Amino acid sequence: MDILTKEDVKRVDFDPFDMTRLWRRGTYRTVPIGRLVMNRRVDNHFRDVEQAAFSPDNLVPGITGPVDIVFRSRKIFYPDAQNYRLGVNHANIAVNAPLYEKTYSRDGVAPVLDNMKDAPNYFPNSFLTGLYLMWMKRGQETCP
Repeated sequence: MDILTKEDVKRVDFDPFDMTRLWRRGTYRTVPIGRLVMNRRVDNHFRDVEQAAFSPDNLVPGITGPVDIVFRSRKIFYPDAQNYRLGVNHANIAVNAPLYEKTYSRDGVAPVLDNMKDAPNYFPNSFLTGLYLMWMKRGQETCP
């Protein structure tokens, strides 16, 4: 990542936020921030690539975006394009969902994945299967 401090921005003789110009060598400091390793092909191209929704507005809290007009316009129009391309619930698609989500609500986030899969939500039932049989085997007469 190329970094210019506020003092460096005042010192250079060109607009560093002009997208049509290249920065001259020596005017910036290059800082390595990580490494991207491509070590396999995706298993399902549609699931892993075509449904991915990247937005420049998803920044780590505390990091502000650049002040250039192109970045501001992308912050506005990328979510609109994703809503059109993937639907309004594109954040629930597995490739776009966070691996870990911290919530401060008491009961947590609502279940949206496989909430007890296909287990019936009524007991006792006339089929005498599933959890009802487990309670019968334990000697309980009524289901909790």
